[in-house]
Amino acid sequence: MLNVLLIMPPSLSRIPAGSLDQFHKIDLGRYPPLGLMYVAAGIRQNSSHRPQIWDLCLEDTLSEESLREGIRSRNPDVVGIYTTSFTLWEAHLVARMAKSVRKDMPVLVGGPHVSLYPTETLAFDCVDYIVRGEADFITPALLDCIEKGSQPEGIPGVGYVRHGQPVLNNDGPRLDLDTLPLPARDLTPYTKYYSVLGSDKVATTIMSSRGCVFDCSFCYQPYGRKVRWRSPQSLCRELEECLRLGIREFFFFDENFTLNARRAEEVCDEILSRKLDISFAVRSRVDTVKPGLLVKMRQAGCERIQFGVESGTPEILKAMNKRITPDQIIAAFQAARQAGMITYADLMIGYPGETVAQMEQTFRFAKALNPDFVQYSVTKFLPGIPIYQEALRTGRVKDDFWQRFAENPRRPDLRYPIASDQVDLATLERLQRRAYLEFYFRPKYLLHRLTRLRSVRELVRQGQAAIGLLARQFTS
Repeated sequence: MLNVLLIMPPSLSRIPAGSLDQFHKIDLGRYPPLGLMYVAAGIRQNSSHRPQIWDLCLEDTLSEESLREGIRSRNPDVVGIYTTSFTLWEAHLVARMAKSVRKDMPVLVGGPHVSLYPTETLAFDCVDYIVRGEADFITPALLDCIEKGSQPEGIPGVGYVRHGQPVLNNDGPRLDLDTLPLPARDLTPYTKYYSVLGSDKVATTIMSSRGCVFDCSFCYQPYGRKVRWRSPQSLCRELEECLRLGIREFFFFDENFTLNARRAEEVCDEILSRKLDISFAVRSRVDTVKPGLLVKMRQAGCERIQFGVESGTPEILKAMNKRITPDQIIAAFQAARQAGMITYADLMIGYPGETVAQMEQTFRFAKALNPDFVQYSVTKFLPGIPIYQEALRTGRVKDDFWQRFAENPRRPDLRYPIASDQVDLATLERLQRRAYLEFYFRPKYLLHRLTRLRSVRELVRQGQAAIGLLARQFTS
């Protein structure tokens, strides 16, 4: 039996996080490491090994000595590390510290980054194995091999080094989500996770599907283009388990909760039939919601809906392959408001070819749309996304930034590559700063938000978020 320490590195760099597992900044809240909780549950169900989870996103500081002491005190036989490309520097540091505690201790690395850059990750002398794809069932089998001292030949998704050469086993199958054990929240300090936008003391993330059928040109989809759904019964069993832990606020981490309207209604019907006293938020697309569905969702406890708006200009929406129109956006937000939901709009600026005038049009559109919350992101060239691959193919980007970073993770104040070919980063950040201030500090908006606050806790958290937002805009 092996003691397995699963570690979630924090994001200390200027590179923005790309997954909800990393949303730990003050303006978003703190969310649990859902992927590691699934892996830990798989280890418990399918092996005799004992998993622990250490979420470094909850730590106030991160130093080599604190890492060594934290690993040493937990006394693992194996260390597993989750990483995205955005936390590679931190993951590499954790791996090195694990080896400094015990040189012969096996180190496994999983997460989206290793699926994109498997051989580069195996080239690190502090990494012994990688796990590509869905690690839920792969990891227990790999641990059995490690315990026996044998090579993981034939275990799908595993990568390792043999005779100095990287070996990448075949990809594993896509999983039936109803066969997965429920995430091991009991291995985390689950009462420390919360959402700034929520009203309850504790919140958690949950997934009812994996995958996305759309192909927006700015997005990387690690779960593939075919969507797999959990049954409403499986999902509600997890909700009930969370309620027993005292958790009643949820953020559905699905790419698009409303993609299948009938199935979304079935989930809501199951929640209502079980009389589950919960509140939840979902991510959605404006072209997959109808008023009747939104009303049913609100009845089941959906308080907030987050739409990927991205742009207020038809030309840029078309360039993004978003396949939505401003009219659809307006209609969806109106329907969500009429259903009694809090609305959240994600928008981007600095898309390739986008002019300052078009960005200004997006800012005006957002204020006219008037969601409860808005987020403006500067468009980045991120690993694996179509616009980055196209820029490399055409020669617009001659130096593969992410390839170099995968080979040699550097210090955490690293500047990330922007996608704009019209303006520089300083101009984009100035526009972003002004857009935030003009949206969030309108007297009419502030009065509206005050009337919609549901608790003193929500007032304090959102007040802190506003102060943090102001501070970052004037110091960045």
